[in-house]
Amino acid sequence: MFKELKIIKLIVLVGLLAAILLKMDVLDLSIDQFCVDKTSYVAGDEVLIYATTKAPISSSKTVTIKAISGNEVGNVDLNLERDIKLPINVLKDGIEKHSMSHFQLPLTLKPGIYTIADRYPIVVKGNSTVDITVVYPLMNNLLYQKVKEASVFSEKIASTSFSRTNYIDEYTLGLGSFFNELENVYSVNYTTDCDLENNDFQNSKLLIIYGKSSFWTPTMRSNLQAYIAKGGNVLLMSSYALNNVCWYSKDKNEVFLYDELKSDAIESWLGYDNAPPRDIFGTSLHFGGKSDSVDYLIKEKKHTIFNGVEGVRLNATLYNSPPVTWNGNEPIIDSTLNKYYIKNILAYNQSITPSGIKGIKAIFEFQSDSTSGKIINLGAEDWCLEQKNDPSLQQITKNAIGYLLN
Repeated sequence: MFKELKIIKLIVLVGLLAAILLKMDVLDLSIDQFCVDKTSYVAGDEVLIYATTKAPISSSKTVTIKAISGNEVGNVDLNLERDIKLPINVLKDGIEKHSMSHFQLPLTLKPGIYTIADRYPIVVKGNSTVDITVVYPLMNNLLYQKVKEASVFSEKIASTSFSRTNYIDEYTLGLGSFFNELENVYSVNYTTDCDLENNDFQNSKLLIIYGKSSFWTPTMRSNLQAYIAKGGNVLLMSSYALNNVCWYSKDKNEVFLYDELKSDAIESWLGYDNAPPRDIFGTSLHFGGKSDSVDYLIKEKKHTIFNGVEGVRLNATLYNSPPVTWNGNEPIIDSTLNKYYIKNILAYNQSITPSGIKGIKAIFEFQSDSTSGKIINLGAEDWCLEQKNDPSLQQITKNAIGYLLN
């Protein structure tokens, strides 16, 4: 009898131990905090990663690296540091790094946006002359990325560190398969918004800017202006483009939103140097706003971007538009944009601007002068999400790219 009791106790003990180990293993496999050492990489670079787990002990985990199209390109073994308490000022100072994981990108890895463990982005850049450069909004995503429920905006923080978790954004995921299609037709490079300061996109015929793109540094802005002036073209899919000024410090690995000695608030470009976003893109969220209308009225039906398209429907949360006046139900671009060589409304419907007046949601074409590059503005970052399941929006995007490259 005692022998049977011992066997039963042993079985129970083994079961409890297995349950504890299984629970710990599940905890250990959960990544809590994650950051990498650079804003972007090139093939062959070493990537340093700091990652933590909520489990009470440190562990390791093998995770996949994927292109945003979903194709696996490799694995990386992560050292997961045991549960740490985030510093109170993590938004400002980032995470204090201890044990780092590292791996080397294959020399044959092509430019692209990749994810580690399906959630954490790394951007791999190329060096050759290309048709298209896609701008991943890394810095802007960081600024909008919350820690728990706090953000740099709610906490009124003057600067924020790149050394904190920054997830892949939904707009990039929405465009993943589309970018993969582009790579089958054109030569495509990738960069990040803050890397526009390096001016290494000038060898591209077309720049694709998408997602949240509100914050630009003075260097980013001037480099973009020079690119367009020399004939570089832009496809814009953003509601917030070029609305606010910021400063990027590569040495400190930080983004500065304002100088605490001079100001206590984020500045718009208009307030910073009297340079509204419409000086470059012809548009601003202040002239778009919101709209209850899903459909667009196609005004320029013979324009190349509408080839093979019968109608346009988009339900976005916010639109990025030029100032207009209305002649009945007909919108006319405001005379303040008369300096533009080309300023066309291609498709439109009504909106209500943030100030409560009648505005416009639309697809636009702008060109500063006869030798500068052209800009096709699709009017909203939600275009990135909706096009995934809408053949008409996909076709317009493809047509716009073909038009701008030709």
